[in-house]
Amino acid sequence: MFAIIGTALPMSDDHKPNRPDEERRIKRAGGHVIDAGGVFRVASSRGLAGVKGSTFLSVARAFGDIGLKEPDPLVISTPDVMASGMHFRTRTR
Repeated sequence: MFAIIGTALPMSDDHKPNRPDEERRIKRAGGHVIDAGGVFRVASSRGLAGVKGSTFLSVARAFGDIGLKEPDPLVISTPDVMASGMHFRTRTR
């Protein structure tokens, strides 16, 4: 969080599978977003078919979990980066 004149501004946004832009990206890659008891998870078609050892991950971006990266990258490690300028003013007396 960052505060400007008493207003808190978020400095990050979690890459949850149910975030609209992440859900679109996952579905375009051939994956699924499922609600597992109130926790949204990324699933592959293999996972939905009950293939043993399938991975269900509650984040849309991560380094590991090869089962959700091959053959199609359902989970990616590329971050979203946002830049914002900050200007400070000092008080003079």
